[in-house]
Amino acid sequence: MARSGVERSVLCSIATRPEQFSPILDWSKAIRSERIEPFPSLHPDLLLN
Repeated sequence: MARSGVERSVLCSIATRPEQFSPILDWSKAIRSERIEPFPSLHPDLLLN
């Protein structure tokens, strides 16, 4: 990113199975920084209580 002059990147992770949501969310939290903005997805079959 720095070499190419990119100041900020957006990363979108796609959950293809409901059980992927939590690991994707955890990973997204871990990589978030001033230069990387993650957008984790929800799976339509995931039920949030």
